[in-house]
Amino acid sequence: MRNDAAQPQPSPAETSAESERREPLAASFALHSSAAPQGGAAQDSAAAETVPFKADLSKSDPAKSDLAKHDHAKADRRVAILDAAERCFARSGFHQASMQEICAEAGMSPGNLYRYFPSKDAIIAGIADRDRAKVIEAFAVVTRSDSFFDGLAELAREHIVRRSDHEIGLCTEVMAERRRNPRIAEIFREVEKDVKAVLVAMLKRAAARAEIRPEVDFDAAATVLMALADGLSWRRASDRDFEAEKVLPLMFQMVHCMLTQPAKSPAQEEIAP
Repeated sequence: MRNDAAQPQPSPAETSAESERREPLAASFALHSSAAPQGGAAQDSAAAETVPFKADLSKSDPAKSDLAKHDHAKADRRVAILDAAERCFARSGFHQASMQEICAEAGMSPGNLYRYFPSKDAIIAGIADRDRAKVIEAFAVVTRSDSFFDGLAELAREHIVRRSDHEIGLCTEVMAERRRNPRIAEIFREVEKDVKAVLVAMLKRAAARAEIRPEVDFDAAATVLMALADGLSWRRASDRDFEAEKVLPLMFQMVHCMLTQPAKSPAQEEIAP
């Protein structure tokens, strides 16, 4: 049997406060449910006005704000380590550059650095991933060009002329180290797959627009373009007097001839004057 006398009763002041707190909510629900008749444009208007309020906790939650700041700082430190490692590898080579040298270049203790990259191979893999992202970004810009040859020229200048000396130096170190280190060879082979795939796609679009011969071997042509870029990068790294910008017009002429002029057969070569 329920004992009503045992239940505490709110005071008049508490009852008044609770009523004041609920009245605006009740009025709000009443307004949304009865302000317009059912159906038609009036219903749509009412529905548009009754979008529920959602608090943006990400802006007011200190924990989430601190976590975002932490993630941003962590990404910045990873970038700083990769930048330092690139300079060390370009200067000393993969074998000679030690983790201690990379720590000193990054201004970081070994214990702190190992929190982000547990080994030199992990750093190299990080550099490769970043290179892949840069390649995708560069090609995304170039592929929007209306002209294949204009886009290729811009790509060549970005890859061969505008890159910094330590980036070019790192490129040659990678080419040399791939002959000795299967792990590094595998890491950068994946980057080259992405590069080649985009070049082949560019060549196919150029053929569809009648900019180059449709019978061109796209895979072989992409390999030649990559070899030309590697050779010019190596020349720039090894020859201080080399001026890439001066030789690019000749390279573009060679590429244009390769992709637009029909290849001569051996018999034609023999009878040519």
